[in-house]
Amino acid sequence: CSVYSLAVLAVVMTPKMLDQGSFGLLIVFCVFVLQSLETFGQPIGEAQSELDAFCRLCDRGAALAPALGVPACAAAECSTGEARVGGGDETSQRREAGCIKDAAALTIRGLCVGYCDGPDVIQELNLDVTAQERVGIAGLGRTTLFLALRRALQVRSGSARVGAVHTHRIEPNTLRDLIGVIPQEPVYIEGTLRQNLDPLEEYSLEAIVESLFAVGLGRLLEDGVAAALATDFSGCLGPSELRLLAVARVRLRRPPLLLVDSGRGAGEALVKDAVLACFPQSTILIAVDSPEDHARCDRVVTLGSSMGVP
Repeated sequence: CSVYSLAVLAVVMTPKMLDQGSFGLLIVFCVFVLQSLETFGQPIGEAQSELDAFCRLCDRGAALAPALGVPACAAAECSTGEARVGGGDETSQRREAGCIKDAAALTIRGLCVGYCDGPDVIQELNLDVTAQERVGIAGLGRTTLFLALRRALQVRSGSARVGAVHTHRIEPNTLRDLIGVIPQEPVYIEGTLRQNLDPLEEYSLEAIVESLFAVGLGRLLEDGVAAALATDFSGCLGPSELRLLAVARVRLRRPPLLLVDSGRGAGEALVKDAVLACFPQSTILIAVDSPEDHARCDRVVTLGSSMGVP
């Protein structure tokens, strides 16, 4: 009741009682609290409910801030509205997205992205990636680019298209199906191995086992498939193995476009080899740091440079 009272108070208070900035912040705070109560008002006892709640928060942008190191003000930009860039209405964009089953070309035009009131991290980026191409991304701003493509960070200007679909004009659920991501530090929910790989129980046991073996994590099944998938895996895997688990999770969906950020573990080469082996039909943008990484890609594009490195 106190929250609803606060909401009523925010509505009846006039700009004469608060300065414009404080009044706006109060309204945003009230809306966020009410939405959070809606999300968490019912007991969340199962992993499926936990994931649904987490995804709803991610769609608002706020929940991604601590997980991905995005400043709170940048997350707030995402929760307050979508960048309306490019053309085509949302219905046609959703229809186009549903038709994309395999790799799709990526087209970026004049993309400018930054955090809060700071300068542009990415300025006037133009990039064409053909279907099934593996493009290395070097230079500063790689994570920023991936956040913008996934709409965890609102772009300031420009457009990005996967096939004919403008990424900033489709629903978040459709966007998640279209673009997969392997972040620097994957986020997992508290629960079993099975719940983290397939929390909505959309895939068969055979597909999950195949995915684990494909990324080199077959050892997790040594004690039996049923027992292994029902085990709480937290604390049992190192940083690189957690990244491999993220690869296995995304492999189940096989998104048309895959974004792979750079990890920090000693086994990062294994992660990138697994990515390239597991997604032969996907278009891949992968952060590169070494000559070995460059050799894995068809070409390398350095952010801030007008030309890619062959």
